[in-house]
Amino acid sequence: MVRPGVGSQKQGEDGHLQSYDRLIVVGGRYEVIRPLGRGGMALVYEVIDRSTERRIALKRLILHADDKKRLRTTELFEREYHTLCQLKHPRIVTVHD
Repeated sequence: MVRPGVGSQKQGEDGHLQSYDRLIVVGGRYEVIRPLGRGGMALVYEVIDRSTERRIALKRLILHADDKKRLRTTELFEREYHTLCQLKHPRIVTVHD
């Protein structure tokens, strides 16, 4: 299923999404609309949550082949997740999953 006005995309060699003919759905639930940004440890995409029809941001870790870097990235991501789950403020993103 392709939503009207939504271009389909694929991941390029640099980790960003690029246009192509198929729709990308992550975890059977999140329909990728477009890339929003890239940081040192993750890529962020605008997605539609198919279960709620909400437009949200989805953060995807960039995992390194080096085990130490992979472990550190995962630890930082988990710490960020747990911290954000505890915060409630209109200018701080809400964590859904």
